[in-house]
Amino acid sequence: MINIRRNVFETNSSSMHSLVITKSARKYTAKELALGYDPQYHKVFELWRYKDREDMYYERSPFQILSTPIEKLQYYCAYTLGTWKNRPAKKDVDRIKKFIMRQTGIDDPAKVFLYRVDRWDRDEDKKRYYGVVVGNDTGEDPMHFVERKHIDWEDLILNPKYIIIVDGDEIQNFKDLVEARVINTDNFEDISSGVDFWNDANEGIYTGWLEGWDEEDDKQLVSEIDDKTKTLDFRISEQEDVDELNKNMDKIKKLIKLAKDTKPEIRIRLVINNYTTEVIGVFSVDKSIFEEIVVECDDEQVVGL
Repeated sequence: MINIRRNVFETNSSSMHSLVITKSARKYTAKELALGYDPQYHKVFELWRYKDREDMYYERSPFQILSTPIEKLQYYCAYTLGTWKNRPAKKDVDRIKKFIMRQTGIDDPAKVFLYRVDRWDRDEDKKRYYGVVVGNDTGEDPMHFVERKHIDWEDLILNPKYIIIVDGDEIQNFKDLVEARVINTDNFEDISSGVDFWNDANEGIYTGWLEGWDEEDDKQLVSEIDDKTKTLDFRISEQEDVDELNKNMDKIKKLIKLAKDTKPEIRIRLVINNYTTEVIGVFSVDKSIFEEIVVECDDEQVVGL
């Protein structure tokens, strides 16, 4: 069986935002659904009240779990309205204002402010700051996931089952919480970056490591196979790796036996990482020992098997 995966999840020291869809979530309070607005204390609605300008910039850090309607609305507005040069589209501003007015009971759109004003900035074109969401280089953008899944933007904000994670792939605080079992991925209905990544479901070995591989490495491998592990992947990314794989077939067979003894249902895969224009030939490899062959590549690249 051969699967070809395109535009796969990989790390590149950049933003790693995720949208989590949970199976069960607490209900929002009336105050949360009103976006924190209280007519007794507030004369206007300011989306970025109590936020500094740096708090309106979503990139790699700080790590954030955006779970309340106001937090998700801020992120959504920064993504939809935020821009480096131009003013946001009036139709987007109007529909977001209508949503806020409905949630808060405000009857005048002039009392709804979706931006911060830096009063010391003399350039009129730059006085209104709507925030910025820096797109992912790692995994699928939450808002691209929303569009692909046809999730209504208002439901994204008002439904507590949707949670946005702001993280960086060189930090991965969210992954630390998953690995510590503080966060239970069994409660995930879906996640934009794929639940298998967070669970370390794919235990991988690059064949270039096998030359110096010993019994201590065997023990380390076995210790990392747990209830979340689904596959043991032998990875090759260049032609030299194919030669290493063939030279170390006895070690590979031993590793497969150890993995199967530890978890019989684990799947053994040959994973070909082909992110260059080089075609990797694997004709000489004994593919009968693998239950699945996966090719990871970009859309425009061709892989020969």
